[in-house]
Amino acid sequence: MPSSSTSVVSCPTYPRPTSGPRPRERPRLSVHRVLTGPDDAASCHRVSEATALGYELHEGPAVILDGERVIVAQAVVRPAQS
Repeated sequence: MPSSSTSVVSCPTYPRPTSGPRPRERPRLSVHRVLTGPDDAASCHRVSEATALGYELHEGPAVILDGERVIVAQAVVRPAQS
């Protein structure tokens, strides 16, 4: 008759790091970006986030109608570091 006991599998334990948390690495930012999407609050937030990261607007936005909704594109550039 088979045994009806259940087996328990234990997970290995790993030592905790002794040094503190690693500092967050700063993401490498591209020189230019083109932000595209439907003309909604999310696209406005993406442009605002880019300007907060130091990007500057390049000219005005491009706007098209795809038959159902308005699509916007905004180019942003990061000024050269001196």
